[in-house]
Amino acid sequence: MASPVSSACLLTRALPAARCRSLLDVITTSRRTLKRKLSNFCDSRRLADGSVVSSNPLTQRSIRSLRTTQHDGSSTLSTAGATVGKIKRFYKEVTVQRATSNPELFEVCLDGRTLKTPLKHPMTVPSKPLAYMIAHEWDVQDRHIERERMHLSSLCNTAIDNPSGESLENRVDQLLEYLVTDTVCFRSESPEDLYNWQLQSWDPLVEWFSTQYNVELPVTTQLSSDVPSGTIDVARDYCLSLHPWEFTGLDYAVRTAKSFIIGDALVRGHLSPEQASSAARLEVLFQISRFGEVEWHHTIDEADTTARLAAASLFTRNVQA
Repeated sequence: MASPVSSACLLTRALPAARCRSLLDVITTSRRTLKRKLSNFCDSRRLADGSVVSSNPLTQRSIRSLRTTQHDGSSTLSTAGATVGKIKRFYKEVTVQRATSNPELFEVCLDGRTLKTPLKHPMTVPSKPLAYMIAHEWDVQDRHIERERMHLSSLCNTAIDNPSGESLENRVDQLLEYLVTDTVCFRSESPEDLYNWQLQSWDPLVEWFSTQYNVELPVTTQLSSDVPSGTIDVARDYCLSLHPWEFTGLDYAVRTAKSFIIGDALVRGHLSPEQASSAARLEVLFQISRFGEVEWHHTIDEADTTARLAAASLFTRNVQA
């Protein structure tokens, strides 16, 4: 019989390894940074009617990007004070128990009722640590449920519901498109400083990937690159060998980083979420070093990217824990 547990106890049960604890700390810190920056920005730009404005196009894009469409088509705007589309917290207790349908699986319960995915499937997960991590996400929600920042729950929803309706083979082929045009394989000849940044940050990743898979990975300054078919085949075999939920985590990491190599290095533990975020945002960081940050936009983008990558790493590591 499941019993309610505190948020601190949920973390203790979910994260026996120090590395996993540090990953969750990254997510929590990034979430707090997002909330603080958004609150400060919105307070400084809020009009009498409660709307938020900015004359900077990048800042406007940051605000728009925070409006997130969920699997079920609902929309939320995660700016401070805005509750349009959000659901009020309707539960008191969060518990974890073995799934009634399969005792080898685990489910999260809200006030004794099994949590459901957007497509109304029971949220049953393959490992106890992962179940407690999801329970923690729900337990720390305040007055409103901020689904757009519950990355672990979102990954579980995707793994269970498969909202795209694609087969695993098709999803793998789609993801490998990121390898064919992987950003770390392309160099800018000018300015020279950017080229040097790319050499320093990306060349070790290319070398790591080539060694990891024993494949060739060409680097170019041209607009296109011919990745050998053998390299693609090896990467495909690796993706298909993963547990379907592990692939969901890899898919999330790759799409967040917009790089198969960076996403793969993250979930394999070669890169930390902070390192992966910096590698994925290298050209943005270079621009910041020369021209400075755009009002709020860059800080929000960094915190959100790092949180998503940390969630992908934590999720993948604990699918079969």
